[in-house]
Amino acid sequence: MGSPAVSVVGKRQTIACHECCSSNNCNNKLCEHSKPSACVDSVTVDCALLHSLFNVCSDVQHAKSVCPRFCGLCSLVDGDWATWGAWSGCDVTCESGTQVRIRTCTNPEPANGGVNCVGDSTQYKQCTKQLCPVHGGWSGWSDWSLCSATCDVGMSQRKRSCTNPKPSRAGDYCQDVPQQFKICSSSPCSSEQVAFNAHGNQVLTGNIITFTAVILNEGNAFNKTTGLFTAPSSGNYFFSVQLCVQSRQSIYFNIRKGNTDMSSITFLTSAYDYGYNSNPCGTSPVVTKLQAGDHVWVYMYSGSAYISESGTSWWCSFTGSLLH
Repeated sequence: MGSPAVSVVGKRQTIACHECCSSNNCNNKLCEHSKPSACVDSVTVDCALLHSLFNVCSDVQHAKSVCPRFCGLCSLVDGDWATWGAWSGCDVTCESGTQVRIRTCTNPEPANGGVNCVGDSTQYKQCTKQLCPVHGGWSGWSDWSLCSATCDVGMSQRKRSCTNPKPSRAGDYCQDVPQQFKICSSSPCSSEQVAFNAHGNQVLTGNIITFTAVILNEGNAFNKTTGLFTAPSSGNYFFSVQLCVQSRQSIYFNIRKGNTDMSSITFLTSAYDYGYNSNPCGTSPVVTKLQAGDHVWVYMYSGSAYISESGTSWWCSFTGSLLH
């Protein structure tokens, strides 16, 4: 047997009792007509008279507890709630989310005109998990840089950083590229051609190495007698030297501009002894900016060495060209 809902006002407790109580805590003595265990009409009323006067059977909720048999309500079943199901898992993997549980009106399920359950079939509660990862986002693009070339065609670039926001707590780094490039152009470069390629049996003039066999000397900027390259115009130049030596001491060679060493080749003691090493050669390239009239040469720092060529196996050479 169920019981009516209970409300408290001040210190006075009142009970809104109905003909059929609706909870397990119902005080049955307060109900005028408790639902009988068998489908029988109340002995305190004359159902036929009551129906003829007040059409009691039209009020099913009243009739089912007073005149169920007279009104043909013996098969009526009012619904009642089954117990609550378990709480679901949190619907998020991090930070704040929600859990839910449900109950069904199946204890019993309403049948033959019985009333449905009253109240909520679903309940919710908040759940909290660890802080979410912060995935990285791109900042805005920077301005395009100046063109890499002062004449003809070059490249310009712009950048962005993965700081909007910066990834944290195992968040993903930004996808795609942090920089972009585009072709840029300016006024045509000078048509001046400067390039040389020299090799041969070298002669040390002081500590400057000369290369006596000149294959190419476009612009006549290289002097095979002095070993000096003299820049005919300002610009960016490329140089490379390859030397092959036979020596039992440590030898140091540099490509020099004025008093500045720009690249070096080092032969350590016995490292390139003739007859003990199949390729006693070293190579060193450099790119540098020259002003018109600057000199570039190959310089030996210390010691003495026999600089040699052997057919196409050992090739000593000094090359250079104007890039732009």
